Amino acid sequence: MSDQAFCKMCSQPIRFEFTRSGKQIALDYSSDQDHGTFVLNVERSPQGEYRRIAIALSKAERVQAVEEGELLFLAHRLSCANEREGTPIPPDLREKAQSVISDAKGFWNGNR
Repeated sequence: MSDQAFCKMCSQPIRFEFTRSGKQIALDYSSDQDHGTFVLNVERSPQGEYRRIAIALSKAERVQAVEEGELLFLAHRLSCANEREGTPIPPDLREKAQSVISDAKGFWNGNR
């Protein structure tokens, strides 16, 4: 799935890869050994098909990957020149979420 594509926000080249959970992630098309936090591996699916997947690395895994000369890729969202504006949360839903969070904090802080 790594055919070159272009970001709709900044027009830079990107590649879409699957994660182990089956979701797609946009990565910068070129590797980035200085900032990359994903490595591409080929794994066999339960159906016996081979597929390339993007694996997020911890700091320790990243250091090891660099030492082993693996190519690292950066999630494009981190390098995109244009800021993204998400869908705003409706005020009533935001208020309800804040109430639930506040209740949960009170519960875990001993106010049971």
